[in-house]
Amino acid sequence: KSSFSWTRFLSGSLMVFGTTVGAGMLGIPLMTAGSGFLSALLITFIVWLFMTITGILLLEVTFGMPKEANFITMSSKLLGKSGKWVTIAFFLFLYYAFIVAYFSGGAPLLGEALSFFYVPKSSWIELSAFVALFGGIVFWGAKIISRVNSFLSIGMLVSFTAVIALGASGVSQEKLLT
Repeated sequence: KSSFSWTRFLSGSLMVFGTTVGAGMLGIPLMTAGSGFLSALLITFIVWLFMTITGILLLEVTFGMPKEANFITMSSKLLGKSGKWVTIAFFLFLYYAFIVAYFSGGAPLLGEALSFFYVPKSSWIELSAFVALFGGIVFWGAKIISRVNSFLSIGMLVSFTAVIALGASGVSQEKLLT
């Protein structure tokens, strides 16, 4: 009997989708729009090329490592003890930046949703609710995280498709190139 599971495959695919096509990828066009369509297209292509090359280089390094290797293991083997600690410092900084970005962006959105239930607007209430909601999801484990991620990723995909479908009629070559 095969150990392949469509549910696990879909869940894993949505996990990759949710982490790669997150707020950053959806925000790039918005942030580059002021420079014009062709400039934004060029910037997006350069970012894509950089990410692709980085991914291929990472894949090459991964193939030369033991099966259970991670970034810390790879940097330790290739860069030595000091490289390992620099990698740890970069990861701590990266995760700190993620936490700041998600809290500063997510808490006000949750506060807007809570205002429909007559919860007073206050940054500490928004932050506390955000921590309680997502901290609770993390507390309950990987299975709940996977389900919530699948729900949010499908929602993001449906929303993105709706924006493209509804906005497509307003696109014209004259507007793009001016």
